[in-house]
Amino acid sequence: MAVDHSPIHPDWCPSERDLADADVISDWQVFDRASGPYLIHGNVAGQPLLARLRAMDAVVGWALIADRLLVLGERSAGVSIAVLPREVMQRAAAPAGERDAIRAATAVLAERARRAGMPIFAYLLDLAAIEAANAEFPKRGGPAG
Repeated sequence: MAVDHSPIHPDWCPSERDLADADVISDWQVFDRASGPYLIHGNVAGQPLLARLRAMDAVVGWALIADRLLVLGERSAGVSIAVLPREVMQRAAAPAGERDAIRAATAVLAERARRAGMPIFAYLLDLAAIEAANAEFPKRGGPAG
């Protein structure tokens, strides 16, 4: 499934074919940050994954992150919050400008590290990409600029 990064319609859901082709995330948890999007953490094909949720329906069993659709496998035994699909979409509104550029560049480096066989480095870069997307950058010309 080619992921479209445009805003998601509140009634959107993946097709059965999309779900059949999607990777499975196991041992997953959803985390709520006080500001910014919800995060999902788990394992995909034996590799750790931490990503911003764009859309999710835990009842049907799928989650959409920046670069792919995931089928929800077994949930983690740890504490995980329950979220409504509409809440996930509302909080997933992508920040514009400098944050997106930094996040995108960091995500590309994470993918290169994954392909090079460095999963821990890739995981740390994934964390950095998420933090960049949620960071509060000072406005140019302000006290810090």
